[in-house]
Amino acid sequence: MQRYQHRPVVILLALLFVALLTCSSPALAAVNYNIDLEGASIDSNWNLIDSGVTYANNNYDRVNVAKPFLSLFTKTGTGRSLKFEAKPSTAVKHRVENFSIKKTAFDQWKYYGFQFLVHGASGDPTNWTIINQNRQDGNSGSPIGALWFTNGMTLAYDIRNTEYYSYIDGKDVIGPSGSSLNIWQKSISKDVWYDIVIGFRPDGSANGTGRVQIYFNGVLEADWTGNLGFPDDFLGVTNINRTYSNHFGIYRAGQNSTFIYYLDNFKIATSYEEARP
Repeated sequence: MQRYQHRPVVILLALLFVALLTCSSPALAAVNYNIDLEGASIDSNWNLIDSGVTYANNNYDRVNVAKPFLSLFTKTGTGRSLKFEAKPSTAVKHRVENFSIKKTAFDQWKYYGFQFLVHGASGDPTNWTIINQNRQDGNSGSPIGALWFTNGMTLAYDIRNTEYYSYIDGKDVIGPSGSSLNIWQKSISKDVWYDIVIGFRPDGSANGTGRVQIYFNGVLEADWTGNLGFPDDFLGVTNINRTYSNHFGIYRAGQNSTFIYYLDNFKIATSYEEARP
């Protein structure tokens, strides 16, 4: 019996070691940003401040757009949402956006989840109208992933890579296969709240390992794999192999009608479950 008297102690120490190892390991999923807009504010420069984080305004035209507004209009009837509005304008393009999540390395998953609604007073888009986009290197090229309205109330998700591109380093150029690749579309009604989560993993190396997943109202409706993003020195441009930023709001071509868009519970995380609004 003498040789077994230390066994409970050994087992306890082993369990303690496993627990400590588990606690010190990186989490499998994490929320990077949680913009629930409760207690948020918008400063004089139109920057959004939520939970101590500043989401800088990305707006070059304050004549044809309205200042973002914290509204009491939400899906649940409680709390606040963020209202974006673009006015009728003949300008070539105009925007009212904020941006977040700078400098995320390629080959890593990010999930963007939020609730949105297009107000009934909005005219149907007659040209491209982007409400969320991922940019690779600041504003020097076309977005490599964009959620946008085509003509009418059709919501679409398009990506770009070395076969599909339209704007690189200030130059309007069209890729050999077109300006963008559509991977998902959905008919949208006005005055209806929707939930969407976009999983985004660019590769930037033209090796076909990029991936996009789109969950709409909790249902996986698209799971696309292929080239996503631009490798360094593509078309002679220094492309950083990372997602530089995610923009949310309105960015559209000039149109003759008002477009009003509400956003709420915007999360950016490393898994679908964490990003669900």
